[in-house]
Amino acid sequence: MMLDPVLRKELQDSLQKNKSILLNESLRLLENSFDNYYKIIIHEISFDYALSRRTKEMAKANIFNTLEQVNYPLLGYRDMFESSPFWSSELKFHVLKHQNQSPTNEQYNIQYRKRKELEIECKEYFFKTIDNQEAYKNISDFNCFTEKVYTETEFSTKLHHGFTFNINGWKDYVFRLISFHFSEYTFMKKKSSSQTLRFLKPLTEELLIGIEYDENEFKSDFRHGDPSLPSLNIVILNRKFDKNLKADIYRTGYNENILSLGPVGNPFFFPPCIPMKNFHLIELMRQEETQKYKIYYNVRSDGNYEIIYPQTYGETLKEHAFFYFHLIGYTSKGYLKYIERSCD
Repeated sequence: MMLDPVLRKELQDSLQKNKSILLNESLRLLENSFDNYYKIIIHEISFDYALSRRTKEMAKANIFNTLEQVNYPLLGYRDMFESSPFWSSELKFHVLKHQNQSPTNEQYNIQYRKRKELEIECKEYFFKTIDNQEAYKNISDFNCFTEKVYTETEFSTKLHHGFTFNINGWKDYVFRLISFHFSEYTFMKKKSSSQTLRFLKPLTEELLIGIEYDENEFKSDFRHGDPSLPSLNIVILNRKFDKNLKADIYRTGYNENILSLGPVGNPFFFPPCIPMKNFHLIELMRQEETQKYKIYYNVRSDGNYEIIYPQTYGETLKEHAFFYFHLIGYTSKGYLKYIERSCD
């Protein structure tokens, strides 16, 4: 089956017709996330950190108003110059939000502080659950940092650049995180390239649906001491798909063997918590205040140096990655259901 313009038009019509599925799934997500550690996801649709009855009504209104728009969702191509994930993606949503568009510095600082406090509270609550603790321990046993011996010249360069991350360790960890949190999808080597990995499942007899991500996207960030997590992308492809086809070709243009549908998540609850790159910067700012994650070094008898990285910071980053992907998995279930039903 070719993913030609006729099929795409049919999918566009079906996505419009089935908006009630996304509406019901998103409202259910809202209702089920109010009194537990999932409440962190609600900030994106309400911007009210009091999490009151008003918060819920505000969030519901935003969801209803968004899905009442006649022209959305709109199936098209990715806009590389637009920063909003679901507005720039191939399946476009214009998410309406009631918020203060021009907050004062004081209002912004209050919102920022409440946002951080809410995330800390939810994450601590999450990791108090025995099942979550055990799941995390089972897949997170690796050293975040690269421990090596450096000459004096190498040492000054490394120390200046801050953390040196174990890139292969993080690469394997991301793979395990996706395998665990999206267990209904199977890694398909025959449909993956050396750069783009794909986890897929049958959609029809001729089509597959699933998740893809670019390993180079986040490995480059880690290489420069700036930890991040890959963007997960929804794809539908047929059996003739060439795994070596560059993503830019089918995300920004037409290909009859693959259809890209944008981010894995839910347009109303995305991102579900602070992305890794931002989280890292926040933790570094806290480090300046507390010296909690200080880097030490030893001078060896041979005149070389070894850098000792704080393992507590490594655990903090690994925990955040686990929590983030857990929330992506949780919030995306209804959205993926909406897309799959629209393909029937």
